[in-house]
Amino acid sequence: MTIKSLSLLAATLWFSISPSVAQDFNFQEILPEHFDKANIIEEEDYNVWGTNILKGKDGKYHAIYSRWPKGRGHHGWVTHSEIAHAVSDKLTGPYVFKNLVLPARGKDFWDGDCTHNPTSWSTMESTIYTTWATAAAVIGTRLQTITCHRLSTKSGG
Repeated sequence: MTIKSLSLLAATLWFSISPSVAQDFNFQEILPEHFDKANIIEEEDYNVWGTNILKGKDGKYHAIYSRWPKGRGHHGWVTHSEIAHAVSDKLTGPYVFKNLVLPARGKDFWDGDCTHNPTSWSTMESTIYTTWATAAAVIGTRLQTITCHRLSTKSGG
């Protein structure tokens, strides 16, 4: 993890614990100097949500995110969300779709109705792991089951 990534992580954790500190922090200082549409992960026919970006051993930036067809409307994520992977040479993009990691598999599978909100991390060996939320298990008011899915082992991508 880079120093800037660690700083951002530390700031996020601190501000989630202490909201009074967050109001005095200037988030503009950690944003890219130039921000335009190339910085946004966007797909013409899909809504995109919950992007996680990791720098791979290959030196490229790998984005893992949820997406669902725009034709299904905003609430289509509940039944048609899938996990996708895009790659960029720069952290700020542009990102190009590479592959579908987890498709919407349908109600016959325990996680088939909702593969959404991915959270990704990598190991020292550049293995990328992803967890995702699913509507398959409802425990009280919590609507989340965490599952670990191995995306890559050798190439880091």
